[in-house]
Amino acid sequence: MPSKISEEELLQGLREFAEDLGETPTVAEMRDSGPYGTGPYSRAFGSWNAALLEAGLEPNHRVNISDGELCGELRDLADELGHPPSINDLKDSGEFSYRPYIERWGTMRDAREAAGLERDVGGGYDVTDEELIRGFNEFADQLGKTPTAKEMAKDGPYTKTVYQIHFGSWADAVREAGHEPGSLWNSQIELTCPQCNGTFSVAPSQAPDRTYCSRQCHDDWKSENLVGENHWSWKDGGDLYYGDHWQETRSDVLNRDNHRCQSCGVAEDAHRDRTGKGLHIHHVKPLRTFDDAARANRLNNLVTLCRSCHRRWEGVPVRPTLA
Repeated sequence: MPSKISEEELLQGLREFAEDLGETPTVAEMRDSGPYGTGPYSRAFGSWNAALLEAGLEPNHRVNISDGELCGELRDLADELGHPPSINDLKDSGEFSYRPYIERWGTMRDAREAAGLERDVGGGYDVTDEELIRGFNEFADQLGKTPTAKEMAKDGPYTKTVYQIHFGSWADAVREAGHEPGSLWNSQIELTCPQCNGTFSVAPSQAPDRTYCSRQCHDDWKSENLVGENHWSWKDGGDLYYGDHWQETRSDVLNRDNHRCQSCGVAEDAHRDRTGKGLHIHHVKPLRTFDDAARANRLNNLVTLCRSCHRRWEGVPVRPTLA
C-alpha cells in the first residue's frame, strides 16, 4: 500500500497549488487538478476549511450547513429537475456541492433517503469503493501498466469522474489502488532536519520552504528556543499573568461560543482528537497590552479559536465571527 502523506506535504502542496492559481483553490479545482484530493486534507485536519486555515489560506465556502438546509435543497432541486438529484445535478445546478452530503450521510443514496426522496438515480455513482479498486486493477493488468485518466475514460470500466467523486482526486484513486501517479510530484530530494539530524524526502519545489522533518521537530525547536524574552508573550522581564479567575472565564467563553472555533467552525471534540488539546481562547486586543488582567479578560475581548486559526488571528484587531 502507498505510504501515508504527511501533514507538511499536504500543506505545502496546497500552498503551491494556491500560488499557481493565484487564489485559494476550490474543492473542485483541488479535485480536478491539485496534487492531492480533498479527502487526505479532511482526514488530517478535520475538514477542508480547517486545512485551508492551517495552510494560511482563506476558506472560500460555507461551513456548518444544517441538515434541514441540505435536505431542503435536495427536495427543491428534485422539484425543479423532475427527478431525485444526482451528484452531477448538484455540481451543475445545486446551491451546495455533493461534499456536505457525503460528509453528513456517507453516500448520496442515504442523503436522498434522508430528504424523503428515492435512493437510486442510476449513472454509476452508487458503485462501491471496492468495486472501483477492483476495476482499476483489472484494467491495469490488461494494459500492463498504471492507467492514465484518459485511458480510463476511453476504455476503462468507469470514468475518471467516478473515481474523483469516491476518492477526492484521480491521483488519490491511483494511490488507493496501490499504484503511484505518473507526475512530477513523484520526484524527491533528501534534506537533513536540523533538530533531530534525521533525513527526509520532499518534492524539489517544497525544498526552499521545508526545514524540519516534521511538525514535532519544529515544535521541539520552538520549545527550546522561543522561551523567556525570546517568546512573543514575554513582557517587562516576566511571563504573562492571565488573572485569578482565568479558568472560569475560559469556561464562560467556550460555553458562549458553543465549544466551536468562531473562525472555521471546528468542534472542540474534533480539535482535541486532532491536536490532543482543547480549543484556544484568543484575546482580540492582546493581553500583553493591558495593565490589568481583568480588563483584558472581558468577554467582549475574548473569542474561541482552534490552534490554526489562533495563529492566523493573532495580532489582528478584529473579532472573528462564525458565518
